[in-house]
Amino acid sequence: MQAKRPEKTYEPVPTGNHVARLYQIIHIGTNEFEYMGETKKSDKVRLTFELCNEKKVFKEGDEPKPYSISREFGLTMGKKSNLRPFVEGYIGTALDDEEAYAFDLEDLLGKPCMLTVIHATKGDNTYANIVSASPLPRGLEAPDQVNGVF
Repeated sequence: MQAKRPEKTYEPVPTGNHVARLYQIIHIGTNEFEYMGETKKSDKVRLTFELCNEKKVFKEGDEPKPYSISREFGLTMGKKSNLRPFVEGYIGTALDDEEAYAFDLEDLLGKPCMLTVIHATKGDNTYANIVSASPLPRGLEAPDQVNGVF
C-alpha cells in the first residue's frame, strides 16, 4: 500500500508586515543534526501565529479563516540564540540574562504583534518565513483571535 502524493495546492503566506497573534507553542523536543561534520543535539520549540488580517477560504463552504505561519527555534535564551532576539523584538525591550532565562514563552500566547514575512525559493517551491516580530505600532489594534490557544 502506498500513500498518494497530494496535488500541490499550497499557497504561501503573503510577504510583508502582518498583524499577528501567537496561538500555539509546541515543544518539539530534542533533535539531532549534523553541523560541520559533528553530531549535535538541540531542544526545539515551534511558535505558530495567526495573521489577523490575512484571511482565506481554506475549505469550500467554510468562512474565511486567518493564515497561519510557524517558526522553529532552539529552546534557549542565550545571547547568541535565535529565540532571544526574536522574543525581545516581540516584546519591544531587551532582556538581561536573568530576565531572559526566567522568561515564560506562554506569556506571549494571544498577545498581538507585527510579523515580517519573506519568501524563499527552493527548487520549484516557495516558502514563507518569519524574519522578525515587533510590538504593534501605537494606535493599531489587532482583531480578536480566531484560533484557540494551545
